[in-house]
Amino acid sequence: MRLTVKTQYKNFEPGEFVEIKERNYEEAIQLIDQFPWDKERQSVKIFLTNPSITIEGKRKDYLKLSVFYNQKYMLYYFNGNRTLFTKTLSNLPDANIYLKNYFEQPLFNTSGFKKEITWFQYNSKHFLTTDFVYKFTIQSVFKFLLSTCVINIFFTILMLILLFVSGLDKLNFWIFLLLLPVMFFPGAGLHLILFFNYYNNAKDKVLIMSKGNDYFYFGNKNHLEKYCKKEILHYKIIGGGNSRKEPFLGFEIIEIHFNNGSVIKIPSILLNSWKLREKLYEYPCIYERMRFMPLIKE
Repeated sequence: MRLTVKTQYKNFEPGEFVEIKERNYEEAIQLIDQFPWDKERQSVKIFLTNPSITIEGKRKDYLKLSVFYNQKYMLYYFNGNRTLFTKTLSNLPDANIYLKNYFEQPLFNTSGFKKEITWFQYNSKHFLTTDFVYKFTIQSVFKFLLSTCVINIFFTILMLILLFVSGLDKLNFWIFLLLLPVMFFPGAGLHLILFFNYYNNAKDKVLIMSKGNDYFYFGNKNHLEKYCKKEILHYKIIGGGNSRKEPFLGFEIIEIHFNNGSVIKIPSILLNSWKLREKLYEYPCIYERMRFMPLIKE
């Protein structure tokens, strides 16, 4: 039987794999024997995303051979019901019997494995392959609005409803019309101006970037440019502040500066700064707070 086998290294993020290829049992063992286990286990923190070889089964299940403490190894079996089983191994060849069983038997035998209680963990992300494509979608817009300006818009609308419910005579009606721009503009108005500024900049943009890959792609969806991380001089996060008290929290422009003097600008509606910092953890970061609105200028 041939199954999809893939590799993960210590600087990878959840869902990031390379060398994804269908292999038989003998080819999988060869890949495992060639993997730099000793080098990859240095200074590693043990978690579900670790230096490992992962095999995808035919029943939406996964068997992952990973590094563990004290020069040991860990086998993770994640079945189709999203239940996680683990087994500690003293030596690498000890995994062979379980790997052979996984390739040859229709149902994997979990005898001797420990069933883990992980009710509040999203374990699937550590086994499924992610494409790391960031683009403008309805889902990304909703998440961005939720994290940036929903509260201000809600309270502005609430104030308007309360004013209407309380009743408006002729005099108060004209006062209300005069005060409406003053109420709306510093609240939801400024946030909507920023949102549409980010929307117009990002609607045709695509970013493809993962933590472990030295190359990434960015640009118009019909014309993506390839960039090398090793050519980054530094990156700058320009925003309205990083405190919850800041009025424009979440609106950020990430500028990536390259050694040749070129600069690209990534709006936070595509990828927020804390996720980008994880992907560019090896490179210098500069944070710049804007005194007013962090508008994106072409």
